[in-house]
Amino acid sequence: MQLPRVLIVLLAFAVAHPVAAIDSTYQACLDNASGNLAMITCTDTAASAWDKILNTNYKAASAALDDKNRKLLREAQRKWLHYRDADQAFRDSDWSTSGGLDMKLFLAEARMQIVKARAQVLSTYAPMTE
Repeated sequence: MQLPRVLIVLLAFAVAHPVAAIDSTYQACLDNASGNLAMITCTDTAASAWDKILNTNYKAASAALDDKNRKLLREAQRKWLHYRDADQAFRDSDWSTSGGLDMKLFLAEARMQIVKARAQVLSTYAPMTE
């Protein structure tokens, strides 16, 4: 199976151009995947990449804020983390186990989209403070 080699090449590109490359890297990985398990691996890899961008964007926004607004951002982020974890707990509950690999792929995509959306929102905060 050539998926690991494809992933390595695509991830190397994504490290060099993180935000611009995540979606295209993800799509290329999906295009080369041979089945749902490989597609879930692609999705989990993209979610991890978006999580790194999320953390970078949070730190940049936090660094650009005064103490009062930094505390507000920290509180908002903690509440978002609580939401993310609660949503994951729901996705991991009994109802989700009956759909097989198709359901697992759908839920992995949902998890990635939640992290991606937050990363994108956080990316707008630092420029607004400059």
